[in-house]
Amino acid sequence: DFGGVVSASGGSISLADIGSLTLGTIVSANDFTVSSAGALDLGTATIGGSMTATSSGGDITQSGSLSVVSTTNISAGSGQVALSNASNDFGGVVSASGGSISLANSGTLTLGAIDTDGEFSISSSGGVGLNDEGMISELKLILASLGVFYTKEIEFLDYNSCKTSSSIFSAGCSIQ
Repeated sequence: DFGGVVSASGGSISLADIGSLTLGTIVSANDFTVSSAGALDLGTATIGGSMTATSSGGDITQSGSLSVVSTTNISAGSGQVALSNASNDFGGVVSASGGSISLANSGTLTLGAIDTDGEFSISSSGGVGLNDEGMISELKLILASLGVFYTKEIEFLDYNSCKTSSSIFSAGCSIQ
């Protein structure tokens, strides 16, 4: 159980806490894995590989910007995922699960699996895309992007309406 703010630097970094965990500055040349049984503040991080962050008992937040070269996997159980710093730079596919999810990216944001029963908010200064394995389930979707939303097709299951604009979506939108 870490008693205060934890900072670390090195190759691959793995941290786990039996309670809440607050990170300061993390600099990892390779992969970074972090887990907590309570709230998880990711602090400020520069990750040269992939990042996996898991909280089994609280929200996942950040106090600074996050830069991740490869994939990002975030799991907050029923907690909230609030990674909405406009300076974030997620270079790879981002997957997330939680009670509600808010993601921001300074460039193009590519989404993998998104699982929430709450609101899902995306803000990107570039485009927003869904990779081939990506799926967005059970949510209220809010998009804010200076680029286009790109994917092969947008499909909303069990919804009554679908509003699109050719300037927003580069592919179709269908209701089932």
